[in-house]
Amino acid sequence: MKKYVGIGVYDAVAEGNIAVYGKEEYVPEKVYRGDLPGEKARLEAAREAVREQLEESRVRTLAEAGAEVARIFEVHKMLLDDGEFNGAIRLVIEREGVNAEYAVAVTAEGLAALLMAEGFGDLIFVNQAETPERLSEAERLAALLDRPVFAGTLKGGIWKCLS
Repeated sequence: MKKYVGIGVYDAVAEGNIAVYGKEEYVPEKVYRGDLPGEKARLEAAREAVREQLEESRVRTLAEAGAEVARIFEVHKMLLDDGEFNGAIRLVIEREGVNAEYAVAVTAEGLAALLMAEGFGDLIFVNQAETPERLSEAERLAALLDRPVFAGTLKGGIWKCLS
């Protein structure tokens, strides 16, 4: 018997067959670049394109499924705007002289591995929550989700549980 773990989307018990959708994992090629300022510009252009796609998805989901479901795109935008995460990506580009795709992938993998190793896989962290606006976003998430939400800053090392 196979065991599947994930986030529930239905509040009742259901019986029946399960269809597992899977797609090939995208593994970016590690390419050494000579034009590091150009590579950082590519990264910023990609971030802006993703921001637009996230907003389009949020608006469409809001119309089709409601505000609670559409909030997932706000969480994605928070990560997209996280200064420390983006700084780590730029640091990989600078130090290793590699392409932005590879830098994003290894930075995200490193963060995920760190969180899982520390037992934080089921927790939500909102970084750079020292501003009232960012703290307000984190409090909104805490009110909507049934998982522990922590707000704080990696630089200061101070975290507050909002759940």
